[in-house]
Amino acid sequence: IAHRRRNAAVVLGGGTLINDWGHLAPLEKACRDGRPYFVFGTGVSDPDYWSKFPKARHIDVEGWLRMLGAARYVGVRGPRSCAWLHAHGVARAEVIGDPALSVDRPPQTAATGGPPVVGINLGTHDPVLGARGADFAAVLALIRTVIGRGWRVKYLAMHPIDQRIGMELRHAVQHPDFDLPSLPSDSNALLRDIASCKCIVGERLHVTVLACALSVPNISLSYQPKCLDFLESIGRADLAVKTEEVTGEVLIERFDWLQERLEDVSGQIRVRCDELSSLQHRRAREIVAALRTQA
Repeated sequence: IAHRRRNAAVVLGGGTLINDWGHLAPLEKACRDGRPYFVFGTGVSDPDYWSKFPKARHIDVEGWLRMLGAARYVGVRGPRSCAWLHAHGVARAEVIGDPALSVDRPPQTAATGGPPVVGINLGTHDPVLGARGADFAAVLALIRTVIGRGWRVKYLAMHPIDQRIGMELRHAVQHPDFDLPSLPSDSNALLRDIASCKCIVGERLHVTVLACALSVPNISLSYQPKCLDFLESIGRADLAVKTEEVTGEVLIERFDWLQERLEDVSGQIRVRCDELSSLQHRRAREIVAALRTQA
């Protein structure tokens, strides 16, 4: 954007865009227009996962591989995405993590006392693996348990889908220690809410990513392979509870497991997320330098 040739290059970045039907055609158009293009931190939609939902998405694998083979740079979210690309001939792909790990961290605020706060999130645009409603029932059991132990619950929504589920949880819980804020007006408001939590249990992938970016210990309700792709990129697949396996008992046990390791988990995810953020900045500088040389 800063360059006088504002449309000199195209970046496919963020999200789980590779193998997504809606992003291939724009990339092909950029290629036809002669623009260089880069892949920066996106994930690969898993064809095996989507094969379970044949009406949900059509994947043009050959088209994607053809385009990725001509990309100037391919950096992806996690090792699963990278392994899939390597197995299909895109040997230059590397793991740089999710771009949201480079978000500016909000200032740390001093603890004000009071009960500990657990952040809760449910919601996704994609189909959830496992029995219908099992994730909701498990989270409801966890909320009732932690409130009974003296915790306060703050619901974290990133989308109106999440907010509607939060309203259903609030109706089911019927307790003043369940806090359902308004849908955040911007990303900074959400980051402040996440940073205020002692730990988080979240389903939407980018609640997990942002919690890790802020070094907040968390449990991921991993509803499809992209959640594990991210967690494996930071070496913490143990933070996942798969939605195919989740029950209230399982989730409460995992929550208790996390409480015994909060400080260690926070420190370890900070180190790994800092490493990936530094790599992202290096690669971004290299991409910009290459564009300037070309110009």
